[in-house]
Amino acid sequence: MIINPKKEELMAQAKTERLLDLVALFLDRRYPVPKKEIRENIPVYRGLNPETFDRVFKRDRNDLAKAGVPIKLVKLEDSVEVTPSQAAGYRGDEIGYTIDREEYFMPQLDLEPEESLALSLLGRTSPRLKDKRLATSLTTLLQKLRCQTPADLPSHSELALSPGNRPEAKTESKNLTVLLRALEGVTRLECDYHSFRNDQVSRRQVEPYGLLQRAGTWYLVGFCLIRKEIRVFRVSRISKLKLLQGGKPFKIPKDFSLASFLGRQPWDLALNPPREVTLQVDPEYHWLIIQELGQNARWSPDGGMVTVPVRTTEPFLRWVLSQCDRVKILKPESLAKDLKARLDRMAAKEAHA
Repeated sequence: MIINPKKEELMAQAKTERLLDLVALFLDRRYPVPKKEIRENIPVYRGLNPETFDRVFKRDRNDLAKAGVPIKLVKLEDSVEVTPSQAAGYRGDEIGYTIDREEYFMPQLDLEPEESLALSLLGRTSPRLKDKRLATSLTTLLQKLRCQTPADLPSHSELALSPGNRPEAKTESKNLTVLLRALEGVTRLECDYHSFRNDQVSRRQVEPYGLLQRAGTWYLVGFCLIRKEIRVFRVSRISKLKLLQGGKPFKIPKDFSLASFLGRQPWDLALNPPREVTLQVDPEYHWLIIQELGQNARWSPDGGMVTVPVRTTEPFLRWVLSQCDRVKILKPESLAKDLKARLDRMAAKEAHA
């Protein structure tokens, strides 16, 4: 038997790339992935006939299991794990595959917001290090820490410790440096803030209480001296930020807890009273919407409707727009009309493009 070393090397490389693509697909999805979607998203699988795909996919799963990647087979309806023998009793569109993140990732680090911010700032320095090996090691370390995503957050690819991969990154990064100084010195700050609710910019003076990161976006939590209440500010919407020197350091209330803001959905990152929003949900995507809305959602017995407490309308409407083929706003009617107006404006823009 003649073995071509170069061919063997290329085959091994192709297999490694295929396995990495498979892991990346599972980690990038917030829901179990059915076999049909797996085949459509892995380039090599698309070129195989159904029988060969089943055989290769099964072998790849076994190889990943041997490498310590915990792949689970679950029912799409309720995400309950099933055995391969039990799965034989379901249709292909009723079951899916996912990675058990609790087993796959390192134990969750209990980082304070300031520590997360320090890591974020550190990530910006790694490309400029003269020692390239050190820079590579540092980047790899931060990538591993970046995968430490709480279960209720979007996938790890959306949660970046280094803010350099988003359009608003430059503004956000600059503001974070100043905000860290304000937190360290317990110093009041002044800024202009662009509110998406009314599309206006207003001058604010704020006593900063803490920083938190949600779905890859940084937020400042602090007491607004203009509104006379605790508010949440999206860091990328802050401009003309400066520290107010000369004043006495303020005191953060003893009953304030930044941890109470962690794990909330973007539309829940505020202290104003919530309004109840009722949605109609496509039964086919019931299992996905459950994961998206979290524990505060209240479902009807048949799972066809859900009521969600919404404190901030703008991020919730953005989420509904991303799910417009899966959910429909039933109440309040004013919010449903607002959504329809936005869809009409988007359609008009596309028509004139």
